[in-house]
Amino acid sequence: MLIVPGFYLIEASFPGLASPNVDSVSLWELLGVKDVMVMMSGFVATVAVTYSFEPLYELVLTAHPYDLSVSQVGLAFLVLVGSMVLSVPLIAGWLYTVTNANFQQGLGFVIHVVGILLQGPSLIFGSSIPKSATQIFVAMSLTGLGTAFALPMQSYFMLRIVWENAGVTKEDVGGSIASGQLFFGMLAGVVAPPIGGALYRAIGFPGLTTVYGLFFAAMYATLFVRLFPYGKTPPWVAQAEEQRAGTLHPREPEHGGKDKQLTAASFL
Repeated sequence: MLIVPGFYLIEASFPGLASPNVDSVSLWELLGVKDVMVMMSGFVATVAVTYSFEPLYELVLTAHPYDLSVSQVGLAFLVLVGSMVLSVPLIAGWLYTVTNANFQQGLGFVIHVVGILLQGPSLIFGSSIPKSATQIFVAMSLTGLGTAFALPMQSYFMLRIVWENAGVTKEDVGGSIASGQLFFGMLAGVVAPPIGGALYRAIGFPGLTTVYGLFFAAMYATLFVRLFPYGKTPPWVAQAEEQRAGTLHPREPEHGGKDKQLTAASFL
């Protein structure tokens, strides 16, 4: 997370370095757009949990009271990944057609936090939830399900952010967004395991899931409030649908009459 204030420090020291250009938007220019770093931090948080917990699963689940074999530990992790793979096309894609981006991302955040807390199980639950194979498999499923709900929406929010704040479309920033998500995802892979290991040694796995669950609950709540305006159904969605049906003429260029015509259809 230290990269966020570091980025703004560099940007303040070199004015104009991260000013977006509609014709060619690099990753650095993309990061200069308002709220992009906020969205990227959400992406890091979502994937950091998997990177933090994965090295610990064998150590935790092969010990008492779980006493799972190594192959069973692999199966437990397969449940987490499998729930993500199955949920995106079967649930998350359908959910967006009947709700909106805010609802889907918010639901994903809630399920993800519940899954994290159940993996311990968290100290919050006391002794009300005994450690068992069923408990860990359910927790893994919820963690994967929450990730599947929230992650697809992050690209949507990113496109909305750069459209509303910089007037650029996915054709201008698609590669930069993909590069940014890859970079920040790998950053989480570098930073998260040592942090998770240090916390595990200090407070144990239930303590680790408690700290992570509470931290991500606060962070997700902040992200949800900050990004809420971008998740409302935008008026140009309906216009684009009508344009495709031939009932409307294409919109005039927006955002100060830039040289490149930015139509709703091109953004979609």
